[in-house]
Amino acid sequence: MFSLKQDATAAQHDQIRQGLLSLPAKIPQIQEYQLGADLCLPGGQNHPAGKNRAICWAATFKNTEDYEAYDSSQAHKDFLATLKPLVEPGTRAAIQFEIPE
Repeated sequence: MFSLKQDATAAQHDQIRQGLLSLPAKIPQIQEYQLGADLCLPGGQNHPAGKNRAICWAATFKNTEDYEAYDSSQAHKDFLATLKPLVEPGTRAAIQFEIPE
């Protein structure tokens, strides 16, 4: 999850969205994925712990090794090079976890 800087343009938002959506075609270890944008509901915009993140990307992998292959892939690194300058500092949040069978 992350938010883009306030001065990010609509074209940059679309570039990030398209970049995320292109990753599964470039990284075969991604089994499933979801991409969503915050609905900007009042509770998420005015929460005592802070405003919701704007974008959430979730991906599913068969195992830890497949996640690590994704994380170290050139396609992921290339995408991050595009993303990092646009991310609002302090808004990135990530977690890796296992889903019990």
